[in-house]
Amino acid sequence: LQAKRSSLMVFNKYSFFAALSEICAAGFSGFSLYFPEWLKSSHERNVTLMRIGIFQQCDKVDSFSEVCVKFSDIPVGWWVMFALIVSSIVSKAMTIVFFFLSFWVKEFLKISWWSATFAIQFLLIAVLAFPTGFTIDAIGGQLFKLPANVNPSNNGE
Repeated sequence: LQAKRSSLMVFNKYSFFAALSEICAAGFSGFSLYFPEWLKSSHERNVTLMRIGIFQQCDKVDSFSEVCVKFSDIPVGWWVMFALIVSSIVSKAMTIVFFFLSFWVKEFLKISWWSATFAIQFLLIAVLAFPTGFTIDAIGGQLFKLPANVNPSNNGE
């Protein structure tokens, strides 16, 4: 009985840190939908800087202030990606709720695991849907291929 109890405590510590990582991942996913930092391009020695998100494009020319405009025609693949990311955020929230409910009803822990698995699957499919939008006029690329002057954003730049 003592060995079973100690292994359950170790498992609960692992699950607690997994729940914390789910909270962080849900927050990062939500922020990524809001900010236009998915793709960046610069033309002619940083004279023009363009940042592209899934709903808007922001341009900055020389030292002028940045101007952001919403896309009028969003590719279907990006709508699918948006739906998958939102589904992932909902699954992550369910994971967190079921994890904390599992302190009282142990069966909820298994539901929490499945919810986390679905959240990961939604994000993986969203990654596959993202390159289908590279054909929009603002980017000027091809399906699954970016032009040479456009790069995936690195928010650490």
